[in-house]
Amino acid sequence: MPTPSIPSNDVDGNWNPDDITSQASSEVIKSILIDVPVAGPEADALAVLRDQFQSEVQAILARLQAVETHLGMSVPPRGGENNLCHDEDTPSALKKTWVQMSHDETIDNDVLTQTSRLEEKSTPVRFEESYLVCSMRFFEVLLNFAMQVAFSGVLLSDSFMGDSFDTKVGSAKTWRTRVAHDDAYLDLGGTSLVSRVCAGDGALILSTQQATLIEEINKFLALGKDDLEPPVFQSVGSVGGTVLKNQKITSISCGRYAMQRSVFAMVFTGVDWGGQLFGFKGDELSARKCWSELGLLVVPAKARASIASVLLVAGILWLARTTSIEELMLNAVALNAILDVDEFLFAGMTPIKVQHAVQSLEPIHVRYSRRRSQCETLVHVSLILTTVLLSYTLLLVPLSETMQTVKNELCGGNRTFVVSYNRETQEIIGLTTRLPAEEGESNLTAIELAVRSHIGNSPETTPGPVPDYITFSVNRRVFGADAERSMLEKARQFPLCMETLVLNEGALLHNDPALQPLVDVLLRTAGLALGREMVSSCQELSDFCDHADAGLLRLVCGETCGCTDPVSNPWYKVEAQGCSTSCLIETNWNGRDIPCVDSEANRSWEMFWDSYPDAVSAFYGQPIQRSALWPDLNRTMHGMLSQGCSYLRVAPFDSPTSAHFCEGLTTLFKPLTTICPVTCDCKVTHRNGCPSSCTGQFDPNQGLA
Repeated sequence: MPTPSIPSNDVDGNWNPDDITSQASSEVIKSILIDVPVAGPEADALAVLRDQFQSEVQAILARLQAVETHLGMSVPPRGGENNLCHDEDTPSALKKTWVQMSHDETIDNDVLTQTSRLEEKSTPVRFEESYLVCSMRFFEVLLNFAMQVAFSGVLLSDSFMGDSFDTKVGSAKTWRTRVAHDDAYLDLGGTSLVSRVCAGDGALILSTQQATLIEEINKFLALGKDDLEPPVFQSVGSVGGTVLKNQKITSISCGRYAMQRSVFAMVFTGVDWGGQLFGFKGDELSARKCWSELGLLVVPAKARASIASVLLVAGILWLARTTSIEELMLNAVALNAILDVDEFLFAGMTPIKVQHAVQSLEPIHVRYSRRRSQCETLVHVSLILTTVLLSYTLLLVPLSETMQTVKNELCGGNRTFVVSYNRETQEIIGLTTRLPAEEGESNLTAIELAVRSHIGNSPETTPGPVPDYITFSVNRRVFGADAERSMLEKARQFPLCMETLVLNEGALLHNDPALQPLVDVLLRTAGLALGREMVSSCQELSDFCDHADAGLLRLVCGETCGCTDPVSNPWYKVEAQGCSTSCLIETNWNGRDIPCVDSEANRSWEMFWDSYPDAVSAFYGQPIQRSALWPDLNRTMHGMLSQGCSYLRVAPFDSPTSAHFCEGLTTLFKPLTTICPVTCDCKVTHRNGCPSSCTGQFDPNQGLA
């Protein structure tokens, strides 16, 4: 088929194409010459092309006329149909056909200039594919609507949202009051449960929910383990998870309002889109048909925007109740997936040809004045800022303050104590506990050290046949009895004085295969309880003998601690304080030759009264110096030290304990009869502990009431 050409005149009167090309930049082309075959299939095909070309030219002229009318330009009368001229005189085998356009139908340079200005002032608007598909496919409209309504219902349901964080304030108070300070939950180190929870102890088997909650609050508010409020330069609601949550709400709000903005643009430009989408052209785009088809575009989009608004509110409420940073990130991603479900429907359920057809639609050029553009932007920015500020003020700041309140209820105040209730005496007994040991800290308690030494988790630490500190019971029944046995029962359990019969070199039972290992374990345990590890003799612990908490030491080292000495310091020389029954029998045996005279000049008398405040304070657990009895007690102490045994006749009774000094107190101190036998009337009355020289009779069990 011949190639159409644009002819030009040569010297013979013929057209030269080069001349036409050179003139194209300076003047409008008035005519086009096409070589047409005279006859044959090519001529028929070219005739069809000519008709199509002529139709297109007419359409172009009609559109140019519409542009001129829109711009308010004067439109000259058209000169009728385009001239189709045939040059019959050409000698060529081809007939030359001219498609001529009149001068009135040419596009003026001013028209082109104003048209380009129009395009520069207009803004291309392209809508999301899901709007158009949902308007054409009724099934996808229903599916999209049903899914997002279902998501909205799920998000707004109480079972999904969960309880408000305010309810945790009450549960925190309940836990702190009823569980956190129970002595039943002390660990082996003597640390209260609340101290371990607030310190983030990873070895917890109880109250793990509270520990997780405290960890979330610390991360959310950027608090340290011991902090109950943000630092001075930070305010509540401006740190940690609050800022991150605010960013997520802002991004979601921007996405939803962008959708609203596209719906707004569709309302004003949907007519032109209807023309592209539904095939209307020119006069065929009647007003009634245009608005009916526009409804198919706008109604699904507005329905989607309404559901998206509900999802926005539900999503903000959902994110506002999320307290975990990790869950906040996951929930934000999940919420975006829910909001974009219609896009997934378009990508997954729409035929490929429909997708390509929709994606090939050209954007619409919409004229936006500066005022309209700025006002529209201002409205949308204001809506976004309002949503974010309301969410921050009404949801995030109160949540941060509630979190701070919850942590204060869980970890505020004094955490280093536990309590127990004595059902017999109806007393509430308290115990001051220690703070949790820091990671890597070596100051373990005695029981913790005993456990660690017996674990043997390496060949070097594998325990031998005899434990270092643990006394094992033979069965569970004996284990329970040993765990509840009192010191008085323990002192009466052993039929011998351990130090004099087992520990001392050359003693009767020294190196006994059954008793020696048992006594060695008790000795090391007594030292461990006093802060000294792996002791091997009683002399290493002699400076602790008169301590209130050295009962086990007095039980093992009765001789070193004075349990066998009749004139030793009377404090704690009783069975209830660790002196075994066998050692006290030896005391009476050793005191058979004591003369029946007052011997307050010896060291024991001074030690007794010098130790009086500490011994009584330890016995009652309260400083006796703070008592109203202290002035009288202080005078008694000075009188005893200055006047000796004779002052016992002035003050024979101990005010705090109501005990008679000459009779002693079986739970605290032995009678003073061995020091003051005359003043205590040992010659007249047979009091416990009186020397046999006063009575003339020797009873080795005397004083063991």
